Amino acid sequence: VQTVKRSLGERFDMDDRGPLKWFLGFEVKYAQDKLTINESRFITSLLDKFNMTDCHGAHTLMAANYQESSEDSPLLEEEMQGLYRQLTGSLIHLSNVSRPDLCFTVSYLSSFLGKARDSHWSQAKHVIRYLKQTRATPVGLAILIHDGRLRVLL
Repeated sequence: VQTVKRSLGERFDMDDRGPLKWFLGFEVKYAQDKLTINESRFITSLLDKFNMTDCHGAHTLMAANYQESSEDSPLLEEEMQGLYRQLTGSLIHLSNVSRPDLCFTVSYLSSFLGKARDSHWSQAKHVIRYLKQTRATPVGLAILIHDGRLRVLL
């Protein structure tokens, strides 16, 4: 690691700020041979951004009564389309960094980025409620280093 740092330091203007604590909105913690990524602050910022801090949590990732009825649900107005894209992008980021449990639902929601409807917006907000419910539960990603080998724990 020190060799890489020196090599990079020779080519780029950089400084060593010690062990990583925060990365792209996620807290990084080290304990013995375990590195954990905590997304609780990122989820709190999502709740704030989309005015859902006082919402009730959800125990399921998708609404139990959700049915794709694209013809029955009106298209979102342009401003709401932008909010839908922002929310979906944030959920993609979250699922890629530390929450693989979101992958299917987020992939589904992202297929409507150009033509989102009210039903899709409701489902995206349901995901935020699920995140609120599970943010204190260690659902995220952990990396275990043992005998020089890495193991990813979900």
